[in-house]
Amino acid sequence: MEVSSQASPTPSFRVSTTNAEPEIQDAGKGPPADGGGNPVSTSRFSSDVLRQEVISVWNHIVYPRMARKMGWEGVVTVQSRIAPDGTVLEASVIRSSGYGVLDEAALSGVRSHRFRPGEGTEQVSLNFRFRLKNKENE
Repeated sequence: MEVSSQASPTPSFRVSTTNAEPEIQDAGKGPPADGGGNPVSTSRFSSDVLRQEVISVWNHIVYPRMARKMGWEGVVTVQSRIAPDGTVLEASVIRSSGYGVLDEAALSGVRSHRFRPGEGTEQVSLNFRFRLKNKENE
């Protein structure tokens, strides 16, 4: 039986931006882009950049040995808050694969990853699909 030692290379993601602290308008920066009291921030995670980040995280996730042995597969959704310097402030599983070892592998991968630096704190949700190759040959 041949198995994949890493998560599937088909990334899936959602990103939303939030600022942990209110931004103070600097006199030299001009009025907020939305015309209101809140400046509009641009995410550091365009779809291409986030896809690269997800692939980078996945390259460090190891398919847990017990999960391979038991034939466990599933999708884990991890939501994390990323600091301006790219470090992960918080990460949690918001949709379980049904297998704790797969959930923990995805969570560990995200927590240990350093994302691209940006201007504000951002929240991202990433999906990780664990799939065994050649499962029919078991």
